[in-house]
Amino acid sequence: MPYKKQLFTKKYDNLQDMIDVDDSRGRSVPINMNFIEEGYLTKDTGFKYFSDEDDAIRHSLFHFKKTNGESYIISGKGTKMQSFNHMKPITAVASTDVITHTAHGFVDTDEVTFWTDDTLPAGLEIDTVYFVRDAVANTFKVSLTSGGTAVDITSTGSGNNFVRGVNKGWEDLSPTFTEGAEFGFYVYSDTLYGSNSYEDYFSWTGQVFTDYASAPKGDTLEVFEDQMFVTGVRDEPGSYYYSDIGDATTFPGTKVVKPLGTDKAMGMKNYHGTLLMFKEKSIWKLTFQYDQIVSLFLPKITLQSNTYGACSKDAIAWVENDIWFFTGTEVRAIGFVDNQAGVFGVNDSVISDQIKETLKNIDRANFSKVKTFYLDRKYYLSVPISKETNNVLFVNHLLYKRRWTKYTGRLKSVVNSFVEVDGELITSTGVAPFRTVKWDDSLNDEETAIASEVFFRRIEDALFNRFLTYRYIDLKLKDIISTMRLVIKSEASDTTTSIVKDSYIGFATEDMENALGEVPSGQILVADSFGEDVQNSPFVKKRGSFLSKSQALIIGLANDKLNETFTLSEFILLGYEERRKTFSGRKIISMK
Repeated sequence: MPYKKQLFTKKYDNLQDMIDVDDSRGRSVPINMNFIEEGYLTKDTGFKYFSDEDDAIRHSLFHFKKTNGESYIISGKGTKMQSFNHMKPITAVASTDVITHTAHGFVDTDEVTFWTDDTLPAGLEIDTVYFVRDAVANTFKVSLTSGGTAVDITSTGSGNNFVRGVNKGWEDLSPTFTEGAEFGFYVYSDTLYGSNSYEDYFSWTGQVFTDYASAPKGDTLEVFEDQMFVTGVRDEPGSYYYSDIGDATTFPGTKVVKPLGTDKAMGMKNYHGTLLMFKEKSIWKLTFQYDQIVSLFLPKITLQSNTYGACSKDAIAWVENDIWFFTGTEVRAIGFVDNQAGVFGVNDSVISDQIKETLKNIDRANFSKVKTFYLDRKYYLSVPISKETNNVLFVNHLLYKRRWTKYTGRLKSVVNSFVEVDGELITSTGVAPFRTVKWDDSLNDEETAIASEVFFRRIEDALFNRFLTYRYIDLKLKDIISTMRLVIKSEASDTTTSIVKDSYIGFATEDMENALGEVPSGQILVADSFGEDVQNSPFVKKRGSFLSKSQALIIGLANDKLNETFTLSEFILLGYEERRKTFSGRKIISMK
């Protein structure tokens, strides 16, 4: 009985499992794309410049927000610590219209806005832009127009009131520090504490700096059991110092722990009643236990891992209920392996297994540049690949089976510092000219196109004894306008051929041409709706017409246009199959 060709329709809607892993041979996790909603793939959004270009690298971004709403975005640049457009507390005198803030830094014609956690002085409004006038060292007035009449303030208001400069930019704070030395910061009792392992440990209230020469000089701070811990001390690379209880400024010389080993102390995290201390090649756990002989709580340290450690002070991050750390080659997690039984330890799984081949390219000399961050169920890993500058940023999407996205070729991917400011992600770049950027929902990088691509896993017959003749690929996408490049890599008789076609999604003429025509048996194709009600479907169907006879197929999608994006939920391959024959697959390659 002769064998007949059989029609097939192969549907792939689990895109998370269809993404190919990074094997450093041209295939990769999605580049500049994100998983969203139910695991759909979409082109990543852009960024806006947070401030002007800098002539020196900016580092140690931190958001110092006090309980009264007073807010400071700070960073290091050159020999100074700087603050960006911070909110300054004010008082107002109704009889004179004078506003007071010591050393406010404003000059006449500067633009300012006001904010309050209760009631502003009568005459002032939130989100209204005012112009400074009559500015002297500690006082000023405001008007609604530049050089105009002073606003009539008729009451002092209530609560905490603030002024913020509009586009004032970064302002130098008073102390001078070693250039390029990165800070460690911690907010304790509404006061910012900081240190950089060169200058004295200090506190800052938002107005006043205070140095503590007797405190250890480290670049990593953490509070545990109401005591400030400091590590990263240059002269004692294996030591962890801690302060008196309830006093973050007094450090008796006897209050220090030194886990065994010559590997350097890297960082620490307060984790559910224990302090996890990370070194280069080991992890230790510290608790305080009561000693009845001396009637004191004494520190007890126990080894948690002699196999893994953290490669830098910023390679450790709280992620969900665990602490994730980057060893230099792997991202792993430590925490409660069994919460009910209280079993604690390093998780057996390697979180970064998908991108392991890329991570092998990191030079050990550049480990100190590695940065990690966690925000909004996304874990960020910024690494230097093949050169000193952090030039590749991986994002792990915890909502979607821990799938990775690779950001590359963009300022957003050149990250040497992270900070979250009221739900928004701000990063600083480590390539000249240096910039600070705010991640944004726009579809471009400051009017520069975002290049994105993704390749899916190799598709082939399970028995590998039949050739598949592919006729169409149907893409199910969100209803948007975009240009998308479709890449088909066909393999047959030990030969590989690539074909490429640019498709236009959402353009009326192109959709009309591709929505009609051949329809496989059993599928009702109504315009662009996959058989759904056109008025209610949030998707459009894009049909790619091609002819490829092969044993295996690799599908790739790409877009590098300005202000264009696409969101893919599934794709369907259509064609027919036949038993394996000997022929040249290269003779049947076409694409319309």
